[in-house]
Amino acid sequence: MSSQRLPGKILRDLAGKPMLQWVLESVAAASAVDDIVLATSDQASDDPVCEYCAAAGWMVVRGPLDDVRARLLLAGQESEADALVRICGDSPLIDPRVIDQVVNEFRKGIWDMVTNVLERTFPRGLSVEVFSIALLRRAIAEGGEEADREHVTPWFYRNREHLRIHNIVHDPNVGEERLVVDTAEDFEAME
Repeated sequence: MSSQRLPGKILRDLAGKPMLQWVLESVAAASAVDDIVLATSDQASDDPVCEYCAAAGWMVVRGPLDDVRARLLLAGQESEADALVRICGDSPLIDPRVIDQVVNEFRKGIWDMVTNVLERTFPRGLSVEVFSIALLRRAIAEGGEEADREHVTPWFYRNREHLRIHNIVHDPNVGEERLVVDTAEDFEAME
């Protein structure tokens, strides 16, 4: 809710329902996802998100506003997950088929992380990152840069020579397209 560029965006009405509902329903439609846990902040500004999710029956965990890594670890612990699928709340057009493609590749057991972000050939807003809880714990233990706490996966990409990371590529390359809602202009385009 405290987005700097578009405050309150995840609960803004988009074609008859909150943008967050579009995201959650799309993730729920992915057959390869076992549980859905919304990881939001413990700030009062995110109370409406928790109230919305509670009323709709979605599981929520809360943690520090500026430490998304810690919130994701809480989500993994809450669902007793071995791995996490990271989807951002500003992606109302996230495609369940893309989620399934990335998760199913990860489930082969070859990779520490599977993503479609390392080499961006999918539009922004269709980003999917899947990684083990063990890898997330390692990233937290090793620290990294301050921005890693908020953005989570840059530490993985900076250390990819020591990790088994696989990037799913879209053909044709449509990585310049924007299907994400960061700004008022993005929201207008999405409407």
